[in-house]
Amino acid sequence: MRLPELERLLQDLVGEVVTAKRIAGNSLSLWFSVAPKALTARRIWVDPPWRIETSNGLESSSYGFPGDKDENETEEQYRARFETACANSNCLEGNTLASASVDHHTSDLILQFRDGRVLRQFAVDLTYENWHFTDYASRTRYGVLVTGIEIETIDA
Repeated sequence: MRLPELERLLQDLVGEVVTAKRIAGNSLSLWFSVAPKALTARRIWVDPPWRIETSNGLESSSYGFPGDKDENETEEQYRARFETACANSNCLEGNTLASASVDHHTSDLILQFRDGRVLRQFAVDLTYENWHFTDYASRTRYGVLVTGIEIETIDA
């Protein structure tokens, strides 16, 4: 599979609503139209670096998530810092995808939403996937690397 073919699959998400957003570390996961892990769920997972832009500029990014607890910080303080960083991307939940495109030279992902926000993922790792699209109905995961796409079948 080539990037234009994957881009056509992503077009099926246009007009769909982000029903859930999750953060793991500083990777962002978006679920479309149904609850996460539903049999017909579709998910886009983006690894850093990514950013959310508005007409006013940068709104949120993968930068600034706390990696480890500071030396004199309690678990509650660390968790509060992490939750604050996560909340900066809550604007994507309930938002409708207006367009999805992939830069055919770099594999960067660009998701534009109806409210004008744009999520950009910048492919920077040459040996590992930078983002992936999972279609649970077809049990297929498409891992996007700068050098191509890895396709794998996932468990139901």
